[in-house]
Amino acid sequence: MKKVAKNLLLTDAAAVLAAIGIARYGFNQAFERKQLKPLPSRNQKKEDEDQGEEYERMVREGQSWLRSMNLRNVSIRSFDGLWLAGHYLKAPDAERTIIMCHGWRGTWDREFALCAKWFYENRCSLLLIEQRAHGKSEGKYMTFGIYERKDLQRWTDWLNQRTDTQKIYYYGCSMGAATVLMTSAEVSREDHVYGIIADCGYSSPYDIIKTTMQAAAPLPEHPFMDIMRIMFRLRTGISLKSFSPEEALKKTSLPVLFIHGTGDTFVPAKMSLRNYSAGDRKNMILFVKNADHCRSFFMNPEAYKKAVREFFQEQEIML
Repeated sequence: MKKVAKNLLLTDAAAVLAAIGIARYGFNQAFERKQLKPLPSRNQKKEDEDQGEEYERMVREGQSWLRSMNLRNVSIRSFDGLWLAGHYLKAPDAERTIIMCHGWRGTWDREFALCAKWFYENRCSLLLIEQRAHGKSEGKYMTFGIYERKDLQRWTDWLNQRTDTQKIYYYGCSMGAATVLMTSAEVSREDHVYGIIADCGYSSPYDIIKTTMQAAAPLPEHPFMDIMRIMFRLRTGISLKSFSPEEALKKTSLPVLFIHGTGDTFVPAKMSLRNYSAGDRKNMILFVKNADHCRSFFMNPEAYKKAVREFFQEQEIML
């Protein structure tokens, strides 16, 4: 009997250690700047299959255009002492400025390669920021919008203090969309922020981590997410459930244009619908048929442009 009990204890200990190891790997994949080799997703297609040569060609063209422009490299200090990098492009006869926030493990020049030129040509100055723990910005951990929303507030202050802009819009993709949505509860028209464009945003940091974890491997929510939450708090000092886009949208008065592709295999389109339902019924939403994650501009540029133009007009007609 003692031998059976001992074997059971050893089995339980091994299971606990295995769970901690898996959660630790998941924490690295989700939050740490230095990433181990990622596991393949069960659902997400390979890049060369879901994007295609045409998409990559357009991205390269857009990146070349951005790099050829007279971008001003700028920086700010975050609330917790990190240097954060950004790239400012002033448009001739600008009517507004767009602060553009890239997504998880993304880059400022790739994620906005297709749309940046169109915004610029439509009298939008651009501030393309590099989120903490990405690119030239400092930071060891990504917090999926929780700390990033405070960074965006600092960028808004920088813009108001150093430029002559009178209208600011936030535009984010994926984690960038979550960042701009969470920031919506912290700013208002008094900060010259007039609206938000959220492309493929998730409903909460906890929900998207759970969703992507289960897409990579058939793991139960408990105990893996419980261990992940403990690790997150120990490393970052905050709770993974401390704030979310859904919560912010219940508090903000800023208008939002939600955009999501129905073919998104990374952030389910239903998350944008949840966010839309949590906010003001005057908000707008565009679903682009068959578009994968942050590919709506590529799949249907005319519908995308039309929705953005109408969104701008709706906010600015009231001036």
